[in-house]
Amino acid sequence: MVNDYVWVDVTTKKFEPLPGNDLEFGDCVDDSDDELIYFDNTVIENSGPSTLNGTLEIYIDAPLNITCVRVIDQIRDGTGGVPSFNSLGTNWAKIDVAGQYGKGFHFHIYVYGIRVKRINPDKDKERDQSKDSQSNLV
Repeated sequence: MVNDYVWVDVTTKKFEPLPGNDLEFGDCVDDSDDELIYFDNTVIENSGPSTLNGTLEIYIDAPLNITCVRVIDQIRDGTGGVPSFNSLGTNWAKIDVAGQYGKGFHFHIYVYGIRVKRINPDKDKERDQSKDSQSNLV
């Protein structure tokens, strides 16, 4: 998973977390064949005396297997939201976010995975029926 995003060290081609509230979960191996299957630029602003908390839910059309999720905080001074792992499925991920008082958050979310080849059940059924009808021939 070599990419040219700001969070990848150009000399080592490895994920290098910078100061901030970053999160990584799943099987995040930099030299795997996983592909970037989803990117999101999530910005939530808070202009009042309050705290924003919530859950970011990402659902991607199946069939695929999500292998790695990286949440990169774009507010590098540490005042942005704090992401934490909620749950991960084959085609979905949930990330909890705890905002800081009076602050919003800005994340780049990268989801890596493996696309699974779709099997057409109608064609399989037709093939099975033709085999059955041929097996009855004498």
